[in-house]
Amino acid sequence: MTIDDAMHLIEMLAAAFPKQRLDERNIAVYARMIEDFDRVEAEAAILHLMATATFFPAIAEVRAAIAEGRTILPIWEDAWDQLITIRKRHGSYVGPRWGNQIGWDDLTDQALRIIGGYESFCAVSFADEGTMRAQFRDAYTNLRKKRIQVEATSGLDRIGSNGVAALNGGAL
Repeated sequence: MTIDDAMHLIEMLAAAFPKQRLDERNIAVYARMIEDFDRVEAEAAILHLMATATFFPAIAEVRAAIAEGRTILPIWEDAWDQLITIRKRHGSYVGPRWGNQIGWDDLTDQALRIIGGYESFCAVSFADEGTMRAQFRDAYTNLRKKRIQVEATSGLDRIGSNGVAALNGGAL
């Protein structure tokens, strides 16, 4: 998006939080830090933040909101429910051992491998399922957070030192 588009979005965000005082320099820094994203994605994230944030978000929170919208990763509960459904429908006859992976994405697959794999998931006793669920939650949430963080920082090389130096004549 253009720097003007980015500045407009940040001004819109600032207007939604009137207690937060931003000068032109603050707006310019925020705008420079989001201009590497697509305008539609950034606007959707800004609108989401305006509707849900209690306090004016930091640049990292704005970039994370844009990245989260871009990645479209399910929350851990949805991934867990999907695994439960697959287990009920197919039992242990899916997964790498059987040469096919049915119904789950690579993030779910990584989290599942961290907690022992699909076979362990299928073999867990009812008494231990809560523990496995908590382990899956932690693994999936951490992996998801890392994936969003990678996406949030992926465009920073396009901003580069020239973009930061352009703010306020190079004096930040």
